[in-house]
Amino acid sequence: MESGREIELKLSLRPESLDRVMRSPDLQANGARRPTARALKNTYYDTPQLTLRERGLVLRMREAGRRFIQTVKSSQDGASGLFRRLEWERTVSGPKPDLGRIDDADLRARLADTAVQLAPVFSSEVRRITRTVQRGNAASVSVAIDQGRISTPRGSAPICEIELELKDGNTDALFDLALALNKLAPLRLETKSKSDRGYEMLMEEEIGWSKAPALALTSEMDAAAALEAIVRHNLAHLLANERAARDGQDPEGVHQIRLALRRLRSVLALFRSVLPREIADRLNEEFRWLAGELADARNLDVFLDELLRPAQEAFPAEPDLALLESRARAARGAAYERVRAALETARYTALLLEVGRLVESRTWIESLEPETVKRLGEPARAFASGILDERYRKARKRGRGFAKLSAEDRHRLRLGVKKFRYAAECFRSLFEGETTPAYLKRLSRLQDSLGHLNDVETARGLLDVFGGQGMAGDAAALARASGLVIGWHGRGAKSLEPKLRKQWKAFKAVAPFWTEDNAE
Repeated sequence: MESGREIELKLSLRPESLDRVMRSPDLQANGARRPTARALKNTYYDTPQLTLRERGLVLRMREAGRRFIQTVKSSQDGASGLFRRLEWERTVSGPKPDLGRIDDADLRARLADTAVQLAPVFSSEVRRITRTVQRGNAASVSVAIDQGRISTPRGSAPICEIELELKDGNTDALFDLALALNKLAPLRLETKSKSDRGYEMLMEEEIGWSKAPALALTSEMDAAAALEAIVRHNLAHLLANERAARDGQDPEGVHQIRLALRRLRSVLALFRSVLPREIADRLNEEFRWLAGELADARNLDVFLDELLRPAQEAFPAEPDLALLESRARAARGAAYERVRAALETARYTALLLEVGRLVESRTWIESLEPETVKRLGEPARAFASGILDERYRKARKRGRGFAKLSAEDRHRLRLGVKKFRYAAECFRSLFEGETTPAYLKRLSRLQDSLGHLNDVETARGLLDVFGGQGMAGDAAALARASGLVIGWHGRGAKSLEPKLRKQWKAFKAVAPFWTEDNAE
């Protein structure tokens, strides 16, 4: 019986691009073994209640020529685009599962109560072309190219993907090869296995968005381990919302991706002193690019839902607001086309691969000075305390004379509070105590209040654009509608001022949660 840990990257592509990728010099280089082709028929088994799915297990029976191969896989983690999963595989005598052939006693115990109920739930048929490619002198990568179809009782879907599996050497080899192939034709990082896709169709799962789950750092971590955990966490959050952002039916998809991007950029800033400058600068530039591609969609979502709608509710009989809404919705449609186009680019995939490389391979540490390497090795809690102190002091400094701050200074304060909050959320699990949740909730409310003022200012810019695009006959109507929206929220901003001052005073009055007295 074979049992081991797979390390692989899965990439999907359009079928019309496949020939171009297969002719890649990186797949034809010296040392590459001759490709082999075979037909594979896979049948996935589960109980009627999908018990294995609930337990994070996949049971697959594969027919390859005259051989039958039984494979059990554990739940997988595609957080960085890299699949790391346990796999148990063995040849069996027929097409049906034979749980007695599993040598791992613990795994047999997890499956024992399902044996009687196991039945086929969906299948896939692919033509697989495989070859092994040498990367440098020490790395060997298995390349499998699959074309075929997943079939379920509720429908089917095509398969066209490339799996890169590390056989020997450093993980960098996987990312280097993936980046080289991505330059030939835009690839998509595929974080879902064939079994995931089959279950989604079988269960008719709707496209949905998701908030980032709680991030758990431990006091045993050093700064390097904390960096990797935080980046993986936020990259997983981004990828979990990619489908919803493409779909565009719920504004939360784009919103959650933008949150993930902001947090990833924040991580680069938090760890800038221990990251190679060229890596931090390159990733930050690409994060900024992607955020810019999503910005119009998010701004228009906020405008329609949080700014225009309250004005319409206040003035339900005002026809000019309906005209403004139609213009905004047309602009939103164009903005979401821009989002989809950006997520289809090779540049987007390259960004995901570079982020994945950062956390899955530590070769970048080799270029650092000894003193910097030492900082990466210090306890995460000590490292975090220094950063939180610095962000806290900057936020308080920007808020001096709060009542008399200009609009520009309020904007600078908002950015300082936002950066401080992201740092606090990153490291909160290192200092979890009784005061931590209340402190962060208070900080979140302060940021939201400052953010609302910024949303109103952003709306002014959008309204100027809509007014400039107006035809001769509706320019006046758009101007009246814009005045109503800005006037309505301008009055609201003034009424918010006492609340803001109270929130700021409360923020200054409470001791930080990571200080020694509160962190224990």
